[in-house]
Amino acid sequence: MAPKPTLPACGYIVADLGLPVAMVDELLSEAKGRTYEPVFKTVGGDEDDGLRQQLRVSRRSAAIANLRNAICDITACLGPAWNPTVFSFVLSLSGGDEQEPRQDYPNEVIATAAKKKAGRIPASAIFALEEGTIL
Repeated sequence: MAPKPTLPACGYIVADLGLPVAMVDELLSEAKGRTYEPVFKTVGGDEDDGLRQQLRVSRRSAAIANLRNAICDITACLGPAWNPTVFSFVLSLSGGDEQEPRQDYPNEVIATAAKKKAGRIPASAIFALEEGTIL
């Protein structure tokens, strides 16, 4: 049996999900039709940044379900437990300072995840909907 691939030392991979253009267009249309709220300026910070906005997806559309399936195809090779469960749209407006990477989770988030399921660690997948997006 071949060894399972792991994440590189940097902690992330860049992957092409191979989504059809029509599906990306559907996701972008859905994202543009939403109402956003400002989110934190720094990870774990109390100050919101009006130029960085987010919306938690409560009802999954067919486009979100297809995105989830495509992400699962990539993460399944890392481990079957890597299962995306929460989706958000993030909107960065022009004029803001460059923001730190969204790779850190506050200790209380990690502890809560560990209580729910032993060995579970929170992770993020970022899918850019527009060309030229800087991650």
